[in-house]
Amino acid sequence: MKWIVIGLGVLLVAGFAVVIATIVMRASTVRGADSPAAPAEGVPLPLAYELPEEARIARYETSRGYLILELAFVDQPRRTEILVFELATGRQVGRIATPDS
Repeated sequence: MKWIVIGLGVLLVAGFAVVIATIVMRASTVRGADSPAAPAEGVPLPLAYELPEEARIARYETSRGYLILELAFVDQPRRTEILVFELATGRQVGRIATPDS
């Protein structure tokens, strides 16, 4: 019984060591050059995009430093476009459109 208690204690200490090492490694990892940094809090985005008159923003989402807009068109209900902007620069980096557009 004594050896079981000692063994479980060693496993407990080893488990804590692994968790702490993982936290330290993830906290000290430098972001890669391909992952843009989010802008500072309260800093206006340098985003300039003129929305077509017949388009409306159906949905939007931010993810990993990007702004994703889904546009719906009033005059063509089946037409949609998805635009991707880099938040750090405001630059449009992608566009996906349905065949109707």
